[in-house]
Amino acid sequence: MNSLQLSPQSSTHDVSPLPDWVYDSNVRPGLELPQINWYAVLGITLATVVSAGVWVGLGLVIAYIW
Repeated sequence: MNSLQLSPQSSTHDVSPLPDWVYDSNVRPGLELPQINWYAVLGITLATVVSAGVWVGLGLVIAYIW
């Protein structure tokens, strides 16, 4: 019967529930998290508001025609 053999380098301490690519290699323990890019937040908010405005306007036009 074959038994499972682990290499000497393998360790149960390095086991994580997520794959390696999920973790950001640039963030090390003890360091601060990156600052929020407020211009990106502003841009996403502006795009969301414009999109909502277009959909509301389209809905009003359809309701008026209907």
